[in-house]
Amino acid sequence: MAKVCRSKPKSSNRPTNFVDTDTDNYTSAGPVEDPQDSVGLYKVTSKGRNPFNVTVTIDGKPLQMEVDTGASMTIIPEEVYQWQFGHVPLQSTSLLLVNLLRGKVDGDVMGEGSVTVQYCQQKASLPLIVAKVKGQPPVPGKNWLEVLILDWNSIFKMSSSQIQNANSVLDKILREH
Repeated sequence: MAKVCRSKPKSSNRPTNFVDTDTDNYTSAGPVEDPQDSVGLYKVTSKGRNPFNVTVTIDGKPLQMEVDTGASMTIIPEEVYQWQFGHVPLQSTSLLLVNLLRGKVDGDVMGEGSVTVQYCQQKASLPLIVAKVKGQPPVPGKNWLEVLILDWNSIFKMSSSQIQNANSVLDKILREH
């Protein structure tokens, strides 16, 4: 493969979910009793950038999650919970979801449960937040990433179709220049 010129990366709007429990960054559309009970969440998207995904086994069921190292807590949408994990009892929580870009409540937290998570040869009992959010993927937060050591090589590995697509784009660029 030919050497590639490395220039300063352009800033991008690649898909990013963000969960923030830091009170200094708290934004709200209404009164909240305790800002530490807030969970900020937003997603920025970009064309042509696919998210990094990882498949974990939760209570014996595989689930693909979108890797987001900025999320402080692991969150799954209500639909995923009802479809695959409805057997997990949820306990009430005072957490609130807050959209940090728009400054308004983005969804309701249904509750928090404890699940057994397996990844590669690792197994742990970890907390899981279930939220009423539409169009959001399940996201493993820092609370899981501090326990599970991800195989970053396999996460970043390109599929053969991605390589073929990249090669055809490169060939087209080289022909034009």
